[in-house]
Amino acid sequence: EALKLDSAMDFSTLFYNIDGNKSNFDTFVSELSTISMKFSVIGLAETNIDKDETSSLFKIDNYRAFYGEKIKEKLKGSGVALYVHDAFSAVVNEKLSSVSSNMESLFVTIQNEGKDINIGTIYRSPNGDNEQFFEEFTS
Repeated sequence: EALKLDSAMDFSTLFYNIDGNKSNFDTFVSELSTISMKFSVIGLAETNIDKDETSSLFKIDNYRAFYGEKIKEKLKGSGVALYVHDAFSAVVNEKLSSVSSNMESLFVTIQNEGKDINIGTIYRSPNGDNEQFFEEFTS
């Protein structure tokens, strides 16, 4: 099912702290299916999985998944993801994506009507250093 965008107002996003793909992804997708609105981009935090683990386990129909690196030493409370609707062509923007003990970010660049749109998700762990987070965020 393709999204038909008539204006910039039709671009929509959803963010959700999933608190672990392995334990909560199926419930999230089930709840998402009850919403009639189809989001352009869905952002997730605390996926708790490495981007290499995503394979075919964590799919949302009509969306392409992009996963960021997670903090290696953390088993819980790390990992971000973006799901971009198939109506859009997107690639990971490595320049804007990063992971540290203070901040995790994942950005994609979407081509829409000849214009690039950068969209992402940023997660600040409550255990991270606030000042270092803001320094990393603004640099």
